[in-house]
Amino acid sequence: MISIIISAHNEEKNIKNILEDVIKEMSLLREDSKLFIGLSGCTDKTEKIARDTIKNHDQKILIVKTPLGKISSQKKIIKLANKKSLGILFLDCDVRLKKYTIRNIVADARRYQKVKMFYAKEIPLIRKSIFYNIVNVRTLNSDYVIAKENVSDFHPYIKNKNKKVFATGGMYLIRRGIYDVDGKTIGDDSYLTHSIYHRFGFGTIKQTKNAIVYYQPVYTFRSWIKKWKRIWNDINSLYLYHPEFKYLEKYMRLKIDFKRLIKERKIKLIIFFSFERIWNNIGGFVFRKFPLNKEAKWDQLKDTKEVILK
Repeated sequence: MISIIISAHNEEKNIKNILEDVIKEMSLLREDSKLFIGLSGCTDKTEKIARDTIKNHDQKILIVKTPLGKISSQKKIIKLANKKSLGILFLDCDVRLKKYTIRNIVADARRYQKVKMFYAKEIPLIRKSIFYNIVNVRTLNSDYVIAKENVSDFHPYIKNKNKKVFATGGMYLIRRGIYDVDGKTIGDDSYLTHSIYHRFGFGTIKQTKNAIVYYQPVYTFRSWIKKWKRIWNDINSLYLYHPEFKYLEKYMRLKIDFKRLIKERKIKLIIFFSFERIWNNIGGFVFRKFPLNKEAKWDQLKDTKEVILK
């Protein structure tokens, strides 16, 4: 049994797309599955669109009214999930799925029994804007982003021992009973990454490369600022509330593989990465020097809400 959880707050632009993707994926699974849609304080047409989308399908789907906030929504729904589930799969609303994505991540969970959390490979949509390609250069060229420290112990199952160890939250599957988010304004992916390594040791999180989700990165300056404000708010809050995770911080630090870029003569990417690093370091300094309100809610990033696949 696989329990699938989607928490939605004002997601009218993409809720139909992601639900249709998930329903198709459920029909491809060898296991039984149930989809939980958490309506998290919606004030737009999300509920109506969701109900219209699922009404003609015979898959097991349950719509649940939940408190506002992604973590609060997940906490309520997880109590309804089947206690015999192989795993619980969490999905953001603002992504799209490649065919067999859910089946592939479930297959990984069956193969690697010692791993507690599996996350999908996130592929950003392409745009021609120079600004877009600079501010999103890391996500658009993730192979050149590696861990600063020796993280080989985190990767017993892959060849690339320099790969970053941080799990992303667009889509991930965790084993039943592993969920552990306290909700203190800390994003689920950042908290769970640290919590799982802390509780179960290195090598207990794995990316499923053939589980692919597409997403729309920010493309306006305002959203880019909001994005980094909430990332640094997450980091500040994480180690403030959980000093027991502090020893893991050095393993989460990333760097750009400029040696490889120079070797491959990627001049344009070297320039883009250099600009992005300068802007990122300035933002990091400001948000660390002047920490944000620890109880503030995450701002919505409107330009990431609709994922249009061509």
